[in-house]
Amino acid sequence: MEVSSGQDLTAFRSKWLENKDFMASEVSDYLRDVYTPIEAFMSLRNELISTATGDEQVIERYWERIDSPEFRKRIVQLYHRSLSQEFLEKAFETGDLKVRQALSGLPGSIPENLQWHYETLLGDPSYVTMENTLYKLWLLNPDKRAEYLDRTKGVIGFPNKNIRQLWLLLAILTRDYGSPVDKKNFREELFGYTAPHQPMEVRQLAFMLIGEVFSYPRTILRNLVNAAVHPSWQFREFARQLLAEELKKGNQKQVLSRLLVELEGKEYAYLSKVIQGP
Repeated sequence: MEVSSGQDLTAFRSKWLENKDFMASEVSDYLRDVYTPIEAFMSLRNELISTATGDEQVIERYWERIDSPEFRKRIVQLYHRSLSQEFLEKAFETGDLKVRQALSGLPGSIPENLQWHYETLLGDPSYVTMENTLYKLWLLNPDKRAEYLDRTKGVIGFPNKNIRQLWLLLAILTRDYGSPVDKKNFREELFGYTAPHQPMEVRQLAFMLIGEVFSYPRTILRNLVNAAVHPSWQFREFARQLLAEELKKGNQKQVLSRLLVELEGKEYAYLSKVIQGP
């Protein structure tokens, strides 16, 4: 940067790159000066701490004044327990992607008068919103699970297939959804996403989802060993942590020990090493 600009950046380097203390107050002051929603959010937070006025009254005043999607998203995420159902209903009706995304991720049950609004989120263009909503509605409304699965049946989602993989897991777990052959196909597709030919982001999500519900069968353990020697260090470390957990289970350790005869190269070297221990 110094060569390109012809400027001496020694002071900048010292202050922002080498200084062990982050200049938080300076950054905060700068952001408040240049971006109105941040100034408004900090003012809102201070007012909520100090005022005797009801929280929703204060929040509504800021909500009407600042129409930034990120500002409103933060309000929903942080202060939803202080907001009435009427206020949340108005938040749904903004139609804003960020706001509706925040609403989809709120914890707890769904008030009856907001049920319809939550169901509309299944058609939102945000895959984050759709994933949050599908799981939340499926969990809280057992009698409507088949309906929710039908409405999202063909959706794939992000490159890691987040919607499709969640859909497959929920379809497997939903009683009387699909025939025995359908269930078998759902399971084979989901488990197949752990295979070495799949992109690592698809494999990682599949390992996570399957591990939340099922004990890893032999084929998935075999795929997990392959992932433990993957070129990407992030994915490799993720797989190694899972593999370490599996080795703590006596029955899984036996299965992995028997897998050694099928392995060679890096896979054999790594698995034999972790089975033997330090």
